[in-house]
Amino acid sequence: MNNQPFAWGPLLCKMQVEDSVLNDLLWETKRGDEEYNAEANLVATMHDEWSFAPKTIDWFQKSITEHVQTYLHTLSYHLQAAVLSPWMVSELWINYQKANDFNPLHDHSSDLSFVLYIQVPEELKTEKERYNMVGKGPDPGSIIFTFGELRYPFVHNQKTFLPERGDLFIFPSTLRHMVMPFKTPDIERISVAGNIRFIE
Repeated sequence: MNNQPFAWGPLLCKMQVEDSVLNDLLWETKRGDEEYNAEANLVATMHDEWSFAPKTIDWFQKSITEHVQTYLHTLSYHLQAAVLSPWMVSELWINYQKANDFNPLHDHSSDLSFVLYIQVPEELKTEKERYNMVGKGPDPGSIIFTFGELRYPFVHNQKTFLPERGDLFIFPSTLRHMVMPFKTPDIERISVAGNIRFIE
C-alpha cells in the first residue's frame, strides 16, 4: 500500500533574527514623533504604534533578505513553480503592546507580511502558567493565524504561538491573524510588523 498524506494551505514560516538587528530597530524607532504615528492606519486597540523612516526601512530590508529568500525558495518548492520575483519592504511599523491591548482578526493588503518580536517580558510566561490553571483557549499574548471561514471535522485551521524574542513570522498578506491581550500591568511587549510587495 502506498500511503501519501497531503496537506495544503498558506505557507507560514517561523525564523530567528539576530540580536543586533533587534537592538538597532529599537534604536531607530520614531516613538513620540507625531509625524510617524501609525495608530490611525492600523486595526489594533494599541495606542503606541509608530512607523519607521525610509532609511530604516531600506536598512531593515537588507537585514532580512536572507530570511525572505528562504521563504520564497520554500514557497517555490511547495508550489513547484519559481516564486523569486524582486521584492521590497513597503511598510514597517513598531508596536508597543501593553496590558489589555489586542489586535482583532485581520489581514493585510500586500503580497507578504511579517511580524518580528523584539522584546517579550518574562512576566508573560508567569501569566501563561497562571492562565493555564484556570482558563481555556489561546494563551495571553499569543498570536493566532487562521485559514478558512469555519472549523470542519478533521481540519485544523489555526496555528497559535506564544512568541519569544527574535521570532520572525513571514506569511501571505491574506492570511488572517490576531493578537491576544495579556493582563500583567506595567510591562511592554515590543514587535515590529510590515509588508512586502513584489516589484513585478
